[in-house]
Amino acid sequence: MRLRRGFAIASSAAVITVAAMAVIAPGPAVAGGVRPCAQLSVDVTSTPVARPVNHVLLTLTNKGTEPCAAHGAPILRFPGAHTPAGVWADSKPGSVVVISPGESAYSGLTASVADGSGTGGRPADRALLRFQGADGELVGPAVRVELRPGPWVDSKATVTHWQAAAENALAW
Repeated sequence: MRLRRGFAIASSAAVITVAAMAVIAPGPAVAGGVRPCAQLSVDVTSTPVARPVNHVLLTLTNKGTEPCAAHGAPILRFPGAHTPAGVWADSKPGSVVVISPGESAYSGLTASVADGSGTGGRPADRALLRFQGADGELVGPAVRVELRPGPWVDSKATVTHWQAAAENALAW
């Protein structure tokens, strides 16, 4: 397997792009032969948002030439954390999000809870992201995602399942 990662800062909004380009032999597929996004060329970006408070938008863009399936939720682990961020179970869409070349899927990260009830809070300037396959298994390599400015994360950090629209990802 060959993996190439690149980092670039785009615009004053501090959008960070992390490219994971993998050449992987054909693997698990879903109905219609659509492979998981982790097995194709993708970019993952992180964008802080003003509202809702303490949220970050994760954007998964298909840079390949064939569609890919964004299964489940991103498995996101912050430095020093013993477990990955939780997942908003109610955010599961009605079907798997299939991303055409050049299109994107989205996940909302609630970095910390506004009421201060989370524990172990600390700033996080990066995270490792893993993708899920059709059966919830981990697929593909971990991708480093830069988070700028580093949000305050705590024990109640959660992500949504991949969504077809950014506003759906930020509704949780």
